[in-house]
Formats: sequence, C-alpha cells, structure tokens
Amino acid sequence: MPVTPRGDRSCGLAGRGFWKLLRHLDDVFALIYALIMVAKINHGALLGLCVTVLIAAGTYLYLALKTTRLGEHRVLAIGIGGGLGWIMMMNVWGIIWRINKKLIRWHSGVRGTWDSDSG
Repeated sequence: MPVTPRGDRSCGLAGRGFWKLLRHLDDVFALIYALIMVAKINHGALLGLCVTVLIAAGTYLYLALKTTRLGEHRVLAIGIGGGLGWIMMMNVWGIIWRINKKLIRWHSGVRGTWDSDSG
C-alpha cells in the first residue's frame, strides 16, 4: 500500500470509494436498461422520473456507505460527477448504439430504392 507524504497509509480510501460508486452505478444502469429494453417503457415523463429516482437512490446509497472522510467533499463531488458520466457512457454504449446499429442495417437494406428515387 502506498504511503502519503505525511507517512500515513490512507491514500487507498478514495480508490475503494470509487470502485464502490462504480458498482452501485452499474446496478443503477442495469435497472435503467431493464426499464428501457425489457419493460419497454415509452412514456418519456415516466421514464425520466424513474431514471431520476434511480440515479438519486444510487448516489444517496453511495454517500450513505462512503469510505472517505467527511472533509473530502471534492472527492465525493468528483466521484458523483464521474459516476453520472459513467451512466451516460453506458447508456450510449448499451442502449443507443444497439438501436442505431439496427437502424443502420435497416437503412443499408433500403438504400437502393432511395438512391433510384433521387436521381
């Protein structure tokens, strides 16, 4: 375990907190994925409310179970901001890109008829 300049060995706490946040937000994304892809919720306001509640619950759970000291607010803020970015990245990779691949495949199959109409 690395030692900080003061000689203590507390520098690993932020790393453990990060992995705990990532694990919680992976669970949150799994629930969001289930809402969109499995339950097929198409009502935008309902889906937005569900996603907001899930993200707030995941963030609250992280803050309630955090391993960092109370004075490290910037570590918590960066961790939560990074976690929200992680959920956005997982949303693009896990949901949006899969749907876009289907659209690209569909478009390439119908492309010939569109090209002959245009010119």
